[in-house]
Amino acid sequence: VPAWCSSPAPVDPRWWVYDIETFPTIFTFTAIHPMSGLCVPFEISYRKDQRFEFLNFLTGLRGVHARMVGYNNESFDYPVIHYIINHINTATVKSIYDRAMDMSSKLIFIKSVISITRQNPHH
Repeated sequence: VPAWCSSPAPVDPRWWVYDIETFPTIFTFTAIHPMSGLCVPFEISYRKDQRFEFLNFLTGLRGVHARMVGYNNESFDYPVIHYIINHINTATVKSIYDRAMDMSSKLIFIKSVISITRQNPHH
């Protein structure tokens, strides 16, 4: 295990740590394999379109039963990635960004409802 990612906790070799970034003009996905230190970035933008390379990478991970680990991935990252997978032939950087903003709006709404519910549990 590379020194920069060593810890007392064991690292499963199937793990890939990832994150996405979404902006109006660029979508990025970066995955790091902690056991090897391999870093795999993808970009979807007006400058570079790696949609199909990205899909091939994800398909390969699925084929080896890899586990993708990320922050807020169930509520935000995964739904955006799922959108790209389901619209691989038509997804644009703008449509990806719009989907991400839609997810953000839903998260903000859900968090505000939870907050109100906690403040007024009997209403």
